[in-house]
Amino acid sequence: MFFIIETLLLFIVTIRLAGFLSVFLLIAIFQQKRKRQHMTSEEWETYFTKLGTDGFLWRLYGCFFAVLGVFAVINTFYFWHQMWVYGITLMLAGGFHLYFKYRLNKEQIQARFLK
Repeated sequence: MFFIIETLLLFIVTIRLAGFLSVFLLIAIFQQKRKRQHMTSEEWETYFTKLGTDGFLWRLYGCFFAVLGVFAVINTFYFWHQMWVYGITLMLAGGFHLYFKYRLNKEQIQARFLK
């Protein structure tokens, strides 16, 4: 019983932490882009206009799954004793969480990006 509760809490904490850290990863990617390409504010505005809401969200989702994948590997070795089914389940749970979070808040997300 303790293992089930521990695994459930680990899933919740890991998915939340991955969501939080994925924003920092995306910011770090944009910082590297700024340093390498020396973009001006007008170039950034053009870049984000071309990128659009969907492009930005896809990059954020990619960062989320990259961070979640790292956490899944760490959790698999540290907590689940190399039982990969738990790591795969964590990735699937993160995908479902992201999908339903987007579906529930779709209008708010689009309104925030249109400002």
